[in-house]
Amino acid sequence: MSWPDHIDERDARRLALTLRDQASARRDDVADQLASLARHTRHAVEPQLRHAGDIVRREAPVIAEAALRQAKRAARSAKADPVPVVVGAVGLLLVASLLLGRRRT
Repeated sequence: MSWPDHIDERDARRLALTLRDQASARRDDVADQLASLARHTRHAVEPQLRHAGDIVRREAPVIAEAALRQAKRAARSAKADPVPVVVGAVGLLLVASLLLGRRRT
């Protein structure tokens, strides 16, 4: 006979209650540890995120101005010679149709 066969119903209840209480205590411990880890991580990362946000706010206008100059230059080039733009668009459509087309088996 195995050990579960030797325990009576009262012992089984007591064992089940003990296991339930221990599992509940472990769950609470893990929840507390996770909450502590989340607070620690937030306090460690928050200053870096604020710094990154400041950099983005400071650099965004510069990047937008450079993108605008690049777009104007591309528009002038396309107006002067539209053939490369058309060939590029057709090539892009062909690649997209190959990638997004359904597979035949």
